[in-house]
Amino acid sequence: MTDAAPWNEFLIPELTSVLQPRHRLVELGCGKGHVLRYVAKAKLLPEENICGIDQSAVAVEFVR
Repeated sequence: MTDAAPWNEFLIPELTSVLQPRHRLVELGCGKGHVLRYVAKAKLLPEENICGIDQSAVAVEFVR
């Protein structure tokens, strides 16, 4: 993952080990959605079960 926060080095393996297709994931303060896009691309969850919330309108528009 390029342009991602350094703590994702620890977060991504943890999510990969615990997420199941029936789970739903909401990331508060998702920024540009690096983690959520990884989860979707890796098909760890169905896209309809992935949601991000951020206070930055610029970040939200980037992800859309």
